[in-house]
Amino acid sequence: MAMKTRIEMGPALEARVQRLFMCQGAFAERGLFMRAAAGDAKMVTDIDVVAHDYSINFDHRRLYAECKGGKNASALDRVIWVRGIKEVIEADNAHLVIDHCDLSTARFARSQGIEILQAASIIALEEALRISKDFWPGRSNLRAYAPLEALLKKGPSRPPVESVASWVNRSTEIWRESSALTFSYGRLNALLGLLEECNALPLEPSTRPEDFKVASFSVAALLVRLSQYILFIAADTLAMSARDRLDYLSERLVSGGLDIGQSRQILQGALQMVNAQLQMAGIDVPAGWNIDNMLTPPPYTRPLAAVVERVISDGHRAVMLPLAMEVRQFGFDGQEDGGGNLVNRARFGNDMASLVIGFVRQSLDVPENLTFGMTPLIEGLNPLHARHSNNSGGNNATIRRENIAINPGNTEKKGVGLWLEEPDKKKQSEDTNRKNAT
Repeated sequence: MAMKTRIEMGPALEARVQRLFMCQGAFAERGLFMRAAAGDAKMVTDIDVVAHDYSINFDHRRLYAECKGGKNASALDRVIWVRGIKEVIEADNAHLVIDHCDLSTARFARSQGIEILQAASIIALEEALRISKDFWPGRSNLRAYAPLEALLKKGPSRPPVESVASWVNRSTEIWRESSALTFSYGRLNALLGLLEECNALPLEPSTRPEDFKVASFSVAALLVRLSQYILFIAADTLAMSARDRLDYLSERLVSGGLDIGQSRQILQGALQMVNAQLQMAGIDVPAGWNIDNMLTPPPYTRPLAAVVERVISDGHRAVMLPLAMEVRQFGFDGQEDGGGNLVNRARFGNDMASLVIGFVRQSLDVPENLTFGMTPLIEGLNPLHARHSNNSGGNNATIRRENIAINPGNTEKKGVGLWLEEPDKKKQSEDTNRKNAT
């Protein structure tokens, strides 16, 4: 009897399934933590792979995969386990990835709303999608990121408050905790606050390269999560006018998920209590301590609204935003065509990624060198380059930079790619005629 095929176990299998989802056009992440409560040291479980698929109207489908490649993996009890996790993280579809199973097990899993993905099916899908063995996109690349992930796990549990390690620990709650999969404006405010703190981090790339590498990894992961949150905002405000969207975001960035009236009432009570304590201590109350100042929207409100506006107006590219940001920030191993159409899909959404990066640089003061991603820091990683067209206009083509991408008025879509914009041929013709006439 021929030996049954054995597939990988642990992170290697998770990375393979993550790559499979990404090569089908979804953004996928792995190794998320599930805790009983935010900040709780006790972990309930880890979630192997979660994929996110977005449609042009910003509908979001979540897919979950539990990977059990060991020969002793019991399929029947894992089916029940997967069904439970599926409900907790509100996934639309769930898969159990195992080496092989019999027909009755597959039928039982299907009756519970779970699809079983066997080794033979994985191989068939990889062949159909033309995925080569040495192609590893984003954080599925264990060669590049397993050492960094191990370094993050070894970090101090209670580092000094103003240290890089403290900021990294707080950032992981946004990009590695499963609770962050559920969007809320409170979590958006926390994410934007973390990015604002980047400018004050005590980073010295020349003297403390490991700190800089870990911080760059965390910023890259936060940018991917921010890309998802921007799509959630677009879905939430899709039916609003630009003016209503700006007003709505102004309230949400001040009060999170609360009504603005509730926020005012809570702040009023807290402010009265603090003022009373200060007066008892003989301390003058600062003149700027009033409700109106505290409820003023942050200065990045209007630029963020402009980003959302651009995303909505270019929805067919925006749905690739999280995937594009993942590949842009974390690069890939192998040849570009080894991932089927993945790199082309990421390139298609890359101008949207530039839009988000321009926003965080300009409006949140994130240092430019923290937004370059991991490809300059890890040897052998391939960056996401724009594919230059042979008819791009030669020397007349102009380079579009991130720092002009968030201009609310710059919504004309005449470019042939992210970096190269076709010259205005009509304007060139008018200029030529004018010169000839002269």
